[in-house]
Amino acid sequence: MGIGEHAKTALWLGAGMLLFIICLSAGSSLFQTTTDINAKVYVLVNKADHNQQATLKIETDYTCSGAEVIQTLYGMKGLDAAVEVNGQRFDSSMDPDEMDVSNIDVNLTYHPTYKRDTQGHLTLITYDAS
Repeated sequence: MGIGEHAKTALWLGAGMLLFIICLSAGSSLFQTTTDINAKVYVLVNKADHNQQATLKIETDYTCSGAEVIQTLYGMKGLDAAVEVNGQRFDSSMDPDEMDVSNIDVNLTYHPTYKRDTQGHLTLITYDAS
């Protein structure tokens, strides 16, 4: 083996090492870009809809105040579902100004239960005082 063969081997090893370093650099850049995209999507999802959670957490039982229940009754024209509060039923066809909401205590907390039909449309919301 002559000196020319050693030089040729050294050049091939150098080229291989250079290619390896370029691949490591590109992989690192790709990994960083993917991390940045994931972080931006996480922020975007959290800002887009506050009803959706992108984190894995166990939700506690949702409760709402009596004032929120009354607000639901006043906005139920667009809901197309009946609302039942402590056994009293309110249909979406009722005029909100003529509803008797005097038995709903605004200081109590209520636990909602949602009933849906087979297509997933909301048909009834039941509020029970907690």
